[in-house]
Amino acid sequence: MKDYIEIAGHLSDKDKGLIKQEKRIAYIFSIIVFSFGALFNLVFILESSQDLKLLLPIDVGILLICFMIIFFMNRKYNADLKEMTKIVKIKQVIMKYQEISHEAGSGVLYIPILGDLFPKLWGQKMKPIQSYYLNIDNYRNEIEKELYDTIKDGDFVEMHYAKNSGFLLTISKFERAN
Repeated sequence: MKDYIEIAGHLSDKDKGLIKQEKRIAYIFSIIVFSFGALFNLVFILESSQDLKLLLPIDVGILLICFMIIFFMNRKYNADLKEMTKIVKIKQVIMKYQEISHEAGSGVLYIPILGDLFPKLWGQKMKPIQSYYLNIDNYRNEIEKELYDTIKDGDFVEMHYAKNSGFLLTISKFERAN
């Protein structure tokens, strides 16, 4: 017996955007590999007096590697976008909690006495950010405040996953059909 529901043709525009956003890392990684290949070409041209025909197989290999990186890293995401199918699993919330973290780079070294005397120079504190989490199956999932306010410990939630990649798309409250 399956512990999930499969919904075909039901990826929303927001879901498609999330999957496309995940695909970007393959392109970035491929550009980094390509940049190192271009740097190698530049060093080889400047430092070597050999024939430049040696660079052609190396460049073809680098381009092939770049295309393979994009293909293999994105193949499951491409299959998700093609099939338009997602999986919904019903899970129970073990615990909900919130944490305060601080925005990186928003403050300077705060020295209590000097910060009170010279607030513009030494008194800029870091900007606090409130984060909301659900502990589901011993995994920490960050959620929006609106969902956090509607859920209690022990409630059930719907977890929407892309079918092929297993990428978590959204979490929503489970409404029982009576």
